[in-house]
Amino acid sequence: MKKSLLPVLLIPFLLASCGEQRGPGNGSASTSQEEETSTSISETDENDFTLQFADNGLIANRDPYLFSRAEDGDEYPPEANIVISADVSSWAFCTAVDEKATGVYSEDEAVIPEEALLLDTMLDSDIHGSSGSSEIIGFTISIDRKMVNPGTTKVLFTTRPSNGSSSIAKDTRICVEVDIVAYGSIDIATCEVDINFDPAGLEEALSDIQYDTVEFCLSDSEEIYGSNALAHYRRNIEPGEMSDPVIGISGLDLASGHMYDVWIYAEGKDDRRWLPLDGEGGVYVQMGPNDNGLDSYLEVTNDATINCQLA
Repeated sequence: MKKSLLPVLLIPFLLASCGEQRGPGNGSASTSQEEETSTSISETDENDFTLQFADNGLIANRDPYLFSRAEDGDEYPPEANIVISADVSSWAFCTAVDEKATGVYSEDEAVIPEEALLLDTMLDSDIHGSSGSSEIIGFTISIDRKMVNPGTTKVLFTTRPSNGSSSIAKDTRICVEVDIVAYGSIDIATCEVDINFDPAGLEEALSDIQYDTVEFCLSDSEEIYGSNALAHYRRNIEPGEMSDPVIGISGLDLASGHMYDVWIYAEGKDDRRWLPLDGEGGVYVQMGPNDNGLDSYLEVTNDATINCQLA
């Protein structure tokens, strides 16, 4: 049930050829150490699913994990990631891990099959770009939501640093519990929201473009995929409605305390435009234009009716 990491095993040899010795374990010393200790994790260790969220300077960012499987028909759901962070002091100068000792395993493949797991390294350069180094700062285990089934299992990650400090040159394991649930069944607090949009000025704001579609749009920037809260909403505005005193939208179950983006979107053959909104709805509503000039923020912490218009 092993999924191999794509390691950066060549980096220690490149550093050695350049004569760089930034810390213990670099250069030829790390090569001999790796040759002496490089053996695969035993079958017993691969089947040891004892929970352990921290080991040898690595720590999982939470435990247990709760993920929804993909919504039916959703070909591109957001990634479900288990993030394992490395302590920057103990993992300093580590640029490679033993490929034979590194892998991810699922205790119950009926819940998370082997093919659904993908392991990747996180390097300092992934965060800081060309100014960053090739030091390992963590690992990411991605789970393909389209391939999983509801249930509970454990995911095991094993590795062994190949260079860096001698204090971390040992077998390392992280094992976490993962719950997979059906789409829409992650229960979070919601607020029932009604929106009254005053379209005054909308037709004039779009008078200089040729548009085919105008929509009222709302999107949760803190979306919990598979929850019971409304994450995305689009409502078409017909040309005749632009002269109405108000366009009513009712019964939106928004996630309490989440920051939503709200905007009017117009699109034609050659033109597109985003318009921010402004509004109010009492003490439980925060709403106003974002600095980008394209959309607005909306946060609701209780049931509310929001009156809004173009910003």
